[in-house]
Amino acid sequence: MSTTINIRVLFISALLSVFLNSTGQPESYWSVSFNTDASLLSGAVVGGNSGIASIYYNPAGISEIEDKQFALNANLFSLEYSNYSNAIGGGNDLSNLAFRVQPRFVSYLYRSKKDTAISIQFAIFNRNISKMDMYKSVDYTTSLINEGVSENYFGNFDIASDYTDYWGGAGVSYELSPTFSIGASLFFSVKNMTYFKSISILVNPLFDQLPDSIPYYESTWSSYQKLVMYDVRMLGKIGFRYHTGNWSYGLSFTIPSIRLFGNGDVKKIVSQANIPGNNLLDDDYNYHEVGNYMLAQFKDPFSAAFGVVYIRPSKRSRYYFSAEYFNKIDKYKTVDGTKNVSPDDAYPIPTTDFLSYYYAARAIVNIALGYQIKISENTEGLFGFRTNFNPRKEIFDNPVLQGGSEFSVVPANQYYITGGTTFKYKKTSFLVGLQLAVGNKRDNAQFVNFYNPVVSDPETGLSIQGKRDYNMDYTFIGVSLFLGFSIGY
Repeated sequence: MSTTINIRVLFISALLSVFLNSTGQPESYWSVSFNTDASLLSGAVVGGNSGIASIYYNPAGISEIEDKQFALNANLFSLEYSNYSNAIGGGNDLSNLAFRVQPRFVSYLYRSKKDTAISIQFAIFNRNISKMDMYKSVDYTTSLINEGVSENYFGNFDIASDYTDYWGGAGVSYELSPTFSIGASLFFSVKNMTYFKSISILVNPLFDQLPDSIPYYESTWSSYQKLVMYDVRMLGKIGFRYHTGNWSYGLSFTIPSIRLFGNGDVKKIVSQANIPGNNLLDDDYNYHEVGNYMLAQFKDPFSAAFGVVYIRPSKRSRYYFSAEYFNKIDKYKTVDGTKNVSPDDAYPIPTTDFLSYYYAARAIVNIALGYQIKISENTEGLFGFRTNFNPRKEIFDNPVLQGGSEFSVVPANQYYITGGTTFKYKKTSFLVGLQLAVGNKRDNAQFVNFYNPVVSDPETGLSIQGKRDYNMDYTFIGVSLFLGFSIGY
C-alpha cells in the first residue's frame, strides 16, 4: 500500500475514534464508593470522621479510629443503566444494563501499645469498575450503489469494554498533639482493560430484482479495534487534620501516579471494497496492524482536597463539606503504537501510530456535602450529595487532518445522592445504605449513522454510511446497595 493511502487510512481511523464516544478509560474521578460510613456521607470526609476509609480520603484521619479494627465491606448489589438515543441513526437506541455483586473494601488497622500516637492501616479495595456490552444491527432496502436497483443494506455495530482498578497499600498517621495529626499513605494501583469495537457494512443487490445487464456485486466497509492492556502504578497521599471545639479541618494532597510497568496488545483494521467513485482513497484497501507488548498506561493527576466538619453543640448531628481540585493532564498516549516494551524483543515487527490511543483532561473541582444524625444510642443516620464532573478534554480540532485515536466516554457529569444507617454493638458496627447516581448529556455525536448513506463522503473519507449527526442523547442511572461491617478488638 502506498504511503499516501496509509496516511489517509490513519486519518479515517482517527475520525472514527473521535466519533465513537464509547467507554474506554473511565474519566470520572469521584465515581468511587467504598461502602463505609464515608460512602454514606458521599465522601465529604476530608475534614474528619472518614473512618476506615481515611487511608484514601485523608491519611491523617487514621488516628481518629478508636480501636484496632478489621473491616470487610461489600457492594452487595449494584445496578447501572445507560442509554444512548439514536446512537446509530434511524431512531435506533443502544442501552447497557450492568449488574454486579462484588467485594469492595478490606482493611486492617493496627495501633502500637508502646506509642499510641502512631496508627497504621492496611487496605485493599476496588477503586473503579466499568463494564459495557452493546450490539445492534440494521437491515433495510435501498438503492445506493446503483440507482434503480433494489439493494440490501446491512449495518452492524458492536462494542464492549471491561475496566477495573484495584488498589492496595498502607498508611500511617501520627498525632503531634491532641488537636493536630499528620498522615501519609502509599498505594499500588493495578488497572486492567479489555476494549473491543467493530463496525461492518454490506450493500448487495437483491437477487430476484437484479437486471441481467448488471453483474452481482458486494460493497463493504468495516472498522475493527481490539485492545487488552494492564498498567501497574504507584502513588501517594499526604494529609493534615486539625480540630478545635466544634470544628474539624482537613487537607489532603494526592501525588501524581508513577508508572511501574504495563503493556497492551492491540489490533486495528480498516477496510473497504467495491466502492465506486471514491475520490479520497483507492476503491479497495485493507489496512491492518497488530502490536504486542505495546507501552500502555493510565495516568492519575495531582489533586488537593479540603474539608471541614461542624459538630452541633448537642453532639447529636454533624455537617460535612469537602472539595477537591484535580489538575489537568496534558495530552499523552495511553497506548503508544510506536513503542514495544517486550523484555526479550519477541515481537520485533515494526508498528506505527495507527495503534496509538490518546487522552487529555482539563482541571476540575468536585464538591461533596454530608449530614450525620444520632438516632439512638447505637444508631446513626448518614446522608450525602456529591458532584462527579467529567474532565475529558477534546484533543483533535480537526481529526481528518490530525492523526491519532482517543478513548472517550460521552462527557457527561454525574451526581450522587447517598443515605443509610450504621448500627453499633460493643466494638462491632454494621452498615446498610443506598446510593442513587444520575447523569445526562445531550447532543453528542452518533456512534455511527447507518441511515441516509452516501457512496463516498470526500470530507470525511467514510464510505456507504451517513454523516454522523450531533443528536445522540446520553442518560445514566445507577442504584447501589451497600452492606458492611467492622470488628474492633
